[in-house]
Amino acid sequence: MTKKKKILTIILWICLILICPLALIALLIVATRTKNKKVKIASWCGIGVILVLPIIAVVVFVYDMTPVLYTDFENYEAYKQDLKTSPAQGEAVDVFLPEAEELGDYEDVELYVLRLSKSYDADLSLNLIVTYPEDVYRTAKGELSKRTEYVSEPVVYGENRVVSFLQYECQYRGFDIKIVKNEFFSYCGYFGLLGFNDETGQIAWMFYRNSANTSLMDDPWEEWLDAYFRFDDTE
Repeated sequence: MTKKKKILTIILWICLILICPLALIALLIVATRTKNKKVKIASWCGIGVILVLPIIAVVVFVYDMTPVLYTDFENYEAYKQDLKTSPAQGEAVDVFLPEAEELGDYEDVELYVLRLSKSYDADLSLNLIVTYPEDVYRTAKGELSKRTEYVSEPVVYGENRVVSFLQYECQYRGFDIKIVKNEFFSYCGYFGLLGFNDETGQIAWMFYRNSANTSLMDDPWEEWLDAYFRFDDTE
């Protein structure tokens, strides 16, 4: 959740918890004491609106905060564009994520795009998992390994030297996953990870956009990956 959205959410709850009850009491007093028919009707209408407003607000809030998962690979390029909310992010996406026609001779391809809420600027992750024949996998892994650098120490940023990542590699669901080191990435605002599964011959290109641009990895890697990435559509 972005800072702006957090502020708006706080204001909303202040209105619901403090202002609405006070307004409801005032309108009840007016509705029960006034002898003016028009004022009485208007007061009861206002009471009805105030009673319905919290229900609508909660429904909208819950709906907006519900994660959405997309798995249609035919729209892969469109989802890449969704990650590009700034020119800098656009460069990072273009440098890291492969074009669909660059994937080579694969056996299967899976795409999991997870939007943490329905807002335009919500946290967003993309996980492209490509399965290759054994010989093609070995070649593709070797070529990627030659041209890819990985983060090898905790990432810190800002004047206060905030630690973004206490960990930078792990084993997860059979994948050896590492954070990619790239001059176009902004840790921890947006960055990529690479995962290799030697048993299944799969390569995972993983890109994450953190809308709040705050420190990550306070939790263990497994919990962070569970929260922000998908590796199948059953979760």
